[in-house]
Amino acid sequence: MKKFIFSLALILSFSVTTTAGVVDHDKMFNAYLQGNLAIWHNELLKYVKNPNLTFTDRCEIANYLYGYIGFIAEDKSKKNTARYFMTFFQRYYEEMIKSANYKSLGYLYKAGAYGMKSKIDGNGISNGTKSLSALSDAEDADPNNALAIGLRGNVKFYAPGILGGDKKKALNYFFKAIKILSVNTPKVFRWNYRALQLCVVEAYVQLGEKEKAEAYYKKVMKEEPDFLRLKKAYESGDFGISDVD
Repeated sequence: MKKFIFSLALILSFSVTTTAGVVDHDKMFNAYLQGNLAIWHNELLKYVKNPNLTFTDRCEIANYLYGYIGFIAEDKSKKNTARYFMTFFQRYYEEMIKSANYKSLGYLYKAGAYGMKSKIDGNGISNGTKSLSALSDAEDADPNNALAIGLRGNVKFYAPGILGGDKKKALNYFFKAIKILSVNTPKVFRWNYRALQLCVVEAYVQLGEKEKAEAYYKKVMKEEPDFLRLKKAYESGDFGISDVD
């Protein structure tokens, strides 16, 4: 039973606590939908400087750092910003790894951090190996960790075929992660849920399955009419994150 922490105890924990912390989840989620990274940047600066953060606060902030650093990691003009936030991110996920209830999520963030470091500072082979090792640790700690499943899908999606990449198999991981999160998505993970749906649309587009891409796109937009980030990406064919305001 200990291996199902993320899907049971952790989900329930976040469901109870996310309304009382320092993070404005609605503001962060709406900014994601709009593709407005400036809001994420300003909010995260405020959060990490708060001297009174609880452990739960740091766990929640870590999820947004996971997204934000990943979004800006390849932007040469924002490398110093990425490095700055990485110091907090690393501190938070290392603390999570030491907690039995958050171990899997902590390893997931560690895996993401190594992937980001490869984009920020290079050393792709070394950081890539460490990232995959941490991802395996996250999966071992909790096979139902939706974020780890989603990251495994990203690995499958972007890796070359000779290294195990497979865009069709990636879709299976995305759908599995979406199914887990759809049961009861805590506020802190709402952007992850929509990001996974965006990944599905992008995968269908990349696979040349236009009808499936359009059908899934329409489904998501019906659920989330304000998802401007997805709308602009689908219409332009450019799924890279960017400010749109």
